[in-house]
Amino acid sequence: MDFRDVSKIVLKYKFIIVMCMAVVLGVTMLFNKRNPTRYTAQSRIAVKTQSKIYAGYDEYSELSMLSAFDNYRNVQTQAEMLKSKKIQSLAHKSLGLSDDEIRSLLVKVTPEQDSDLLRIEVTSVHRDLAINYANELAEQYVRYTLNSFKKEAEERADYFRGKLLDVEKELRQAQIEREIYKKEHIAGSFESEAAQTAQSVYDYERMLNAAQIEQEANKQRIAQTMRELSSEAPVETKTIYTTNALRKELQGRQASLEIDLAKARQLYGDRHPDVQSLERQIETVKNKLVEDEYNDLRVVLQEVDEANPVHRELLKNLADLRVEQGAIEDKVAILSGLVEESRKPLETLPEKEKTLEQFDIRISMLKEEQSTLQKKYKDFQLSSQVPTTVGEITDRALGAYDTQRSHKALTLLIAALGGLLMGLIIAFIREYLDDTLYTARDVEEALTLSVLGQIPLEKNIGTDPRVCADKPNTPVAESFRALRNRLKYILAEQDMRMFLVTSSAVQEGKSFVSLNLAITMAQYGHKVLLVDADMRRPTLHRSFDVPNNGISNVIVDGDDVTEYILETEIPNLSILPAGPLPLAETTPVVSSEIFEDPRIRDMFSLLRISYDYIILDTPPILAVTDVMALTSMVPGVLFVVSAGDMQRADVVSAKNMIESTGVKMLG
Repeated sequence: MDFRDVSKIVLKYKFIIVMCMAVVLGVTMLFNKRNPTRYTAQSRIAVKTQSKIYAGYDEYSELSMLSAFDNYRNVQTQAEMLKSKKIQSLAHKSLGLSDDEIRSLLVKVTPEQDSDLLRIEVTSVHRDLAINYANELAEQYVRYTLNSFKKEAEERADYFRGKLLDVEKELRQAQIEREIYKKEHIAGSFESEAAQTAQSVYDYERMLNAAQIEQEANKQRIAQTMRELSSEAPVETKTIYTTNALRKELQGRQASLEIDLAKARQLYGDRHPDVQSLERQIETVKNKLVEDEYNDLRVVLQEVDEANPVHRELLKNLADLRVEQGAIEDKVAILSGLVEESRKPLETLPEKEKTLEQFDIRISMLKEEQSTLQKKYKDFQLSSQVPTTVGEITDRALGAYDTQRSHKALTLLIAALGGLLMGLIIAFIREYLDDTLYTARDVEEALTLSVLGQIPLEKNIGTDPRVCADKPNTPVAESFRALRNRLKYILAEQDMRMFLVTSSAVQEGKSFVSLNLAITMAQYGHKVLLVDADMRRPTLHRSFDVPNNGISNVIVDGDDVTEYILETEIPNLSILPAGPLPLAETTPVVSSEIFEDPRIRDMFSLLRISYDYIILDTPPILAVTDVMALTSMVPGVLFVVSAGDMQRADVVSAKNMIESTGVKMLG
C-alpha cells in the first residue's frame, strides 16, 4: 500500500474521519467546560541539617545522638512527614475546613534536586483555599517540629537536672564526711604512699561513671524512639530480644575497643594514628552489628511499613541505639571488673589512710560526674529555650495559577489528534473488512485481468441508453470509443469476431455496455449484429422501440432468423431481439434449453458470414446458466463489473465459472 492508496482511503472515508475528530473534540471541550478550574499554590521550606538544629552542638555532644531528630537529616523523610495525616489534620483544624473543602485539596510535596528545599504544591478549585493551605501546612510543619524538639529537650533537661541535684547533694555529703573523718583520725597532712594506686582507681571509676550515665541516657533514647515508632505504626511497646552468640561476641569486642580508645585518647589525644585505627575498628564492628540488628528488627516488628521513609528511618535509629546499648552494657561490665581489680592494692594500706583515699576517690568521681551533668543540662536547657526549628519557610504562597489553562490548548490538540487517529483506524478497519471492488486496480488485483475500459455513470442514464448515438460528445461516449479501440486490437490479435458480454449479477450495466459498444463499432464502419441473449430480462427491443420477436421465435417456431434481424437507424448496426419465452403445453420452456438447441450453433455460424462482429448481450452468470450454454459456441467473453457495488468473492466466483468452460476472457 503506497501513499496514493492511503490518500484514496482517507478521501473515501473522510466523513467518518471528520466526524470522529468532531466528536472527540466536542467531548473534550464539554469536559473542560464542566470541569471546574483548579488552582495551584506553592510554598517552600528549607530543611536544616542537624548541626544547625541543636544549640551547643558538637561532634561528641550528647545532642548529636538525639534519636528523635536523627531522621531530620533526610529531606525525603521530611517530605513524608509533611504529607502525613498528623500535620495535615493540624492545618485542617487551624483553617476550620469543611469535609468538602478537605476533599477538594490535592497536596504534593517534592524535594528539589541537589538542595535541602521542599516544594509544597496545593491544588484546589478554590483559589484562596489553595494559597492559605499551602502557607498553613508549612507553618504547621515548622510549629510541630519546633514543639516536638522543645518537648524532648525539656524532658532531657529535667532528667539531667534531677540527676545533677542528686550528685551535688551526694558530693556535699561526701566532702563533709571526709573533713569530719580527717579531723577525728588524722593529725596534720601526710603524703599518701598510695597516690598512684588511687589515681588508677579514680581513672577507672571515672570511666565507669561516664559509661553508666551514657547507659541511662541511651535507655531514654531507645524508649523515645519506640514511642515515636508506636505513634507512626501499630507497634506494641515491648521488650525485644534479638541477641545471638555471634552478636554477643561482637558487642564484647566493641566494648573492649571503646575502653582502649578512651585510654588512648587520654594518653595521645584525638589525632594519634593509634586512636584513628581504633575508631575505624569500632566503626567496622558497629556497622556489622547495626546491619544484623536492623534485619532482626524487621522480622520482629512486622507492623512497621518499610516502604514508608519515616518508619524506615526510625527502625534504623532503633537498631543503632540497641547496638550502642549492648556495647555500653559490656563496657560497664568490663570497667566494673577493672575497678574491682584496681582497688585490691588499697586493701594492703593502713586502715586510716585507705579510708581517706576512698573518700578522695569518691569525691573526685562525684565532681567529674557533676561536671558532665552540668554540661548536658545546660545544653538541653539552651535548646529548649532557643526557638530553633527543623525547617524554615523560605517562600510563602502569594498567589495561585490556573493549572489547566496551559494544558487546555494541548488537551484540545491531543483530542484532535486522537480523533483523527481513531477516524483513521476505523477507516482502515472498514477498508480491510470491505470486500467491495471500488477501483480498476481493485478489479485487476481480484481477477488478474486487464481493465479494457472504465465507463463513468451519469444520472438518468436509463432514460436514454444509446449514449454513443444520441450524445456522441459526452465523456461516456468517449469512454466507449476508447474501449472499442482496445477491444478491436485484442479481437484482431485473437482472430475473433464473435464475443458475449456478461456480468456476475444483475444491474451491473452489461446491456448498457453491449449496446453502446455495438454502436461505436458500427460508427467506426464495421458491420455489427447485436444479439439480445438475455431471454429472462430482454432490453434491446425497448432501446430501439421494436417488437420483442427474435431468437425464441427462430428456435421454437422454426422461423428463418433473417426475418427477425432488424436494421436500425444507426448505419451498419443490426439487432436480433430475444423474443418472448413461450409456454409449452405442460411446462414452460427454459431459456438455457433454447441455447442448447443445435440450431443455435447453426444460426450463429450462418450469421458470422454476414457480419464483421457479433455481440451477444447475455444474462448474469451467477443468476442463470444460460451463459454456460453459450460459451461453447462463443470464443470470447467481455466481463462487466459495476465498481462500488460488487463483492470480490462474487466477481471471482463468476470469473472462475467462465474460465472453467475454457472460453477466452477478453478483459
